[in-house]
Amino acid sequence: MVKINVHTDKGDKIQPPDLFQAARNNDIKELAAAIQDGQSLNDIEDVKSGLTPMHIACIHRSDTFLKAAVQYEFDPWIRDCNLRLAIDHARAQGLRDIQKALFEKMYPPSWDSDPVVRIDR
Repeated sequence: MVKINVHTDKGDKIQPPDLFQAARNNDIKELAAAIQDGQSLNDIEDVKSGLTPMHIACIHRSDTFLKAAVQYEFDPWIRDCNLRLAIDHARAQGLRDIQKALFEKMYPPSWDSDPVVRIDR
């Protein structure tokens, strides 16, 4: 694995990568650095909004970030404080490719063979 070191210089202080800023700025280098730094796509930015980086990226139409982010592990079923999933925000923004990728994350090809989900009649 290649280590990516993205730190921004704000005055005299070096800032670690920020997954939420990466989502807002459509920045895949900062996404990779933040994940490597131990941040998660399941992290909630603040309690009032309940937004994850995936929600934020959909709201900001950060399609490059989203295409890269769906390759990582995350819970696509996390709802924000308005009970919306990231896929709901993708739909509202008209991001059809991202909607499809999120749907596939929610319902992977093997989901219908899961014995917990199956209902025998």
